Amino acid sequence: ERKQAEEKLRLLSRAVADSSLSIVISDADGNIVFTNPSFTRITGYSAEEVHGRKMRILNPGKLSLSDSEKLWSAIRSGNYWSGEYQNRKKSGENYWEKSDISPILNSKGEITNIMSINEDITESKKMLEELVKAKAQAEESDKLKSAFLQNMSHEIRTPLNGILGFTSLLEMDDLDVEEKNEYITLIKRSSDRLQLMVDNIIEVSKISTGQVHIKKKQFTFKDLFFVIHEHTDQFANDFNLNLIFELNNLDNCKIYSDKVKLEIILNSLVINAIKFTKSGSVTVGVLENHNDDTWLFFVKDTGIGIDKSFHNKIFENFFQVDGSLSRHYEGAGMGLPICKGLIELLGGKIWVESEVGVGSTFWFSLPK
Repeated sequence: ERKQAEEKLRLLSRAVADSSLSIVISDADGNIVFTNPSFTRITGYSAEEVHGRKMRILNPGKLSLSDSEKLWSAIRSGNYWSGEYQNRKKSGENYWEKSDISPILNSKGEITNIMSINEDITESKKMLEELVKAKAQAEESDKLKSAFLQNMSHEIRTPLNGILGFTSLLEMDDLDVEEKNEYITLIKRSSDRLQLMVDNIIEVSKISTGQVHIKKKQFTFKDLFFVIHEHTDQFANDFNLNLIFELNNLDNCKIYSDKVKLEIILNSLVINAIKFTKSGSVTVGVLENHNDDTWLFFVKDTGIGIDKSFHNKIFENFFQVDGSLSRHYEGAGMGLPICKGLIELLGGKIWVESEVGVGSTFWFSLPK
């Protein structure tokens, strides 16, 4: 019987020593009296370092007071407790642990020891968090895709209806020259809007697949801003807005970049600013940043502004602050992502400063 008991004890000792789970045994007061090798491997503490110390050495305030009370209430009642909580390794690194804690009773039913069998679940926790995040992103992406398809359909159908409608009206025999010219102007405007939509879709696709080619050369800000003025001045007049250019005595200064891409960026930002500004002005300018040897471009408006929670999202493909079909502003949410993609290809970055009801300033930096 003694031999059998010794063999059983040897097997149990081997199982405890070889277990991948951390096993800790304390006395009735919670002072540690035994740990297995996995405890040292997981926590970094040797058996000597924790012997006689309380288990809270691993859990400095991580377990809530409520959960701690439930744990000790279960143990004192002779029951086991199971739960997950965060512990801290000797190195100071936090890790997640799943624990099964149970009391060890003597023949009189008194608690002599407390045994804790623990599993490091940090990686599975991370995987779960990543799955939850991926699920949320997939759902958000699905919503975004649905909203995009709706908006895209609306954005294409609106100018197309204008083209078809006014083309039909041109077939009427009783039209005078003035009416014909007006209809032709409206058809051209709708065609331009449709063309811009197609161009933007192609540009987004090229940026996302790395097919945009950068061709850099030197040119002056005076030449650049002249082109921007030519492209956007009439649009600003249509909205009764002042379009202001601030070169800050940098007219003849040169930048080494892709002029065509920079024109696309500034045109898009200016037209965007005009669209979202009911009254006041839109200011376009450039400053020299001596701190990091870059040029700082800005487009400032006195428009409706953007809530702070959307400051990063507006640069995501197809995102719109107001995605409803009843919104007051046209567009499919491609302008800013295109600007961001092109600016990054040119070696810069873009950001926005804005407040609802006050206006917005879009900044972007480019190397000299």
